[in-house]
Amino acid sequence: VNVFKHYKVDSGKGCKTHGSVEPVMDKIIGKKVFRIVGHVLAANYLRVPSLSNQTLGLHGRYLYAQIRTIPDKYFVVHVYLVAKDDHVLDLSITNLFTTIKLLGNVLQYPCEVSAKWTTVCIDLVEVMRIYRGVQFKALKAVQVCSNMFVRTLVTSDTLFTPKTLP
Repeated sequence: VNVFKHYKVDSGKGCKTHGSVEPVMDKIIGKKVFRIVGHVLAANYLRVPSLSNQTLGLHGRYLYAQIRTIPDKYFVVHVYLVAKDDHVLDLSITNLFTTIKLLGNVLQYPCEVSAKWTTVCIDLVEVMRIYRGVQFKALKAVQVCSNMFVRTLVTSDTLFTPKTLP
């Protein structure tokens, strides 16, 4: 499922933006993307779905995020996962940290990404199994914060290779 298409992110429906978030044409790939910038990560973001009490309810095992980070800037992507027991885990993928830490319901996961367009693949089932010891139920929400460009988010049960990415 292409999350941005399914939730009509391009039209501003189905998502919430806050701070410095704007659609732009990326000169490198020639596609419309969202630029999210700002000094305060939590004050500049794009969130799908728009309301925190809503859920995406997507069950695909893998989440693919097509992103490009801004050099020498911190970034974070919050991926909210729901377990079979309905507890929520906030998987925070970021370059702010250097070690993996589980603090309450937040898993801080360090990730260094180059300033080139990159597809990050997250195995949602394994994240829940390894770090919570529970079964993955659904993807609740994704919040992409400063400082990056994001093209799209896709969920799938298929593990793609670089050659088979859609």
